[in-house]
Amino acid sequence: MRSIKYVRGSQFSFSKALVLLKKGEVLRRTPWRSHKVIYMEEAEGCNPFFTEYNHAKNVYSVGWLPNSMDLFATDWQTAPKDRDPRVEEEEQEEEEQEEEAEEE
Repeated sequence: MRSIKYVRGSQFSFSKALVLLKKGEVLRRTPWRSHKVIYMEEAEGCNPFFTEYNHAKNVYSVGWLPNSMDLFATDWQTAPKDRDPRVEEEEQEEEEQEEEAEEE
């Protein structure tokens, strides 16, 4: 299998986007601006699924599915690292654990 090369910030098709999602990247489409991103998650005993996060509304949509416009679009791109909601969740969990440790 050929490896897919991409440059952060460049645009690509959904077929490349799917490969990157499987590798754990957070992606967006150009029309979504910077407030909407998607990423792939896995839960024990379940098939992998997409989650959409809207930064403007602070809303998660689990089970996002691409529509035909998304599938044929060539404007997919990796999202900046500061747009990865999983990083924010991890940082918040670490802070909560530190607070609990201090209370003990």
